[in-house]
Amino acid sequence: MMRIAADMTSLSDNLSGLERYAFCIVSEMIGLGRDKWYLVVKNDVPERIKQLKRTYPDRVCLVHISGGKLIVNQVKLPLVMSRIKADAYLFPAFPVPLLFGNAFGGCCDCGRKRRKIYSLIADAAVMDVPETMKLKSRLLFGLGYRHSVRVCESVITISRFSEKRIRKHFKNVRNMIYAPCGVMSDGTAVKDGRRSSEKTWTEIKKKYGLPEKYILVLSTLEPRKNIGQVFSAYADLVSKNTDAPKLVVAGRKGWMVDRELSAVNENFSDCVCFTGFIDEDDLKAVYSHADVFVDASVYEGFGMPPLEALSYGVKHVLVSDIPAHREVLGDDASYFRLHNVSDLSAKLDILCRDDHGHSKDNSCLKKYSWAKSAAAVYAAIQG
Repeated sequence: MMRIAADMTSLSDNLSGLERYAFCIVSEMIGLGRDKWYLVVKNDVPERIKQLKRTYPDRVCLVHISGGKLIVNQVKLPLVMSRIKADAYLFPAFPVPLLFGNAFGGCCDCGRKRRKIYSLIADAAVMDVPETMKLKSRLLFGLGYRHSVRVCESVITISRFSEKRIRKHFKNVRNMIYAPCGVMSDGTAVKDGRRSSEKTWTEIKKKYGLPEKYILVLSTLEPRKNIGQVFSAYADLVSKNTDAPKLVVAGRKGWMVDRELSAVNENFSDCVCFTGFIDEDDLKAVYSHADVFVDASVYEGFGMPPLEALSYGVKHVLVSDIPAHREVLGDDASYFRLHNVSDLSAKLDILCRDDHGHSKDNSCLKKYSWAKSAAAVYAAIQG
């Protein structure tokens, strides 16, 4: 039986892909053995973490810290982690804090039992597409990834594409654990503790101002998601097809997208619905009522939203032809050429006119399992 400390501080913020990944992997791992888990949380403890504690009262200990994001991540978290004296330290969402490692684990024993560190590096965007990130993020992630590679026993990553890119940029990476995102075995929902919504579809439509028929984009709005190309293609679509569904843009506003958003206000704001962040309980309904789901990302390590869309039964999933989308979705999605507005517009037009949906078997849903990915990480830690 081991003592394992896991950084779960990110779950106190709005959940995006990385936070959801952290919860899914850790919650599955806790059920695999009799180990003692120390989950480090910050500020208001999320309900899903409280539920883990109730489910595994003898295995889970909550360690609480408070403060702003930067102070917590880079100052308080390493101090708290070092005091736990765990056998293994897991950072399943963000890089190892710059002040953690060395004397606390990694390559240095310092006269104590060796303590091993494991960290997720989901993608190599900070090196491959730095122009899509803010300067502060580039610095913190760049330094954090280099530090993680240096002190970690193994680095966790979520796709073969990411594994290849990480190995290209970090020649000194020791071991890598392939642990992709997952869906439930029946393909009906992503297993992240999300409950089925008790609201009716009428209530959810009213809550977010949703139209009856719509094209859905769901992501944090930031440059890597390439929302500007979607807006340009949609403007071209509605100029040719007056019966085209409205465009629903779901997700919180991120950074460096003001110019793209202002273009909507100037040209076709009456055709676009911005919902803001979608509550977890409402995601299934918002996905499943979409006519087409679109992801125009210029770069992804995995790309969870298109897989979610397929799992919730969206009739058509249309994505950019980037390596991660091709790897994850295979033949179960339709593709358009990245940065080709006319190609995206034309394929949107075709799919919007097709009421029958695709005839794919969604075999990609059978490839990805949180249980299998958690088992891979758990085996590495136990080994």
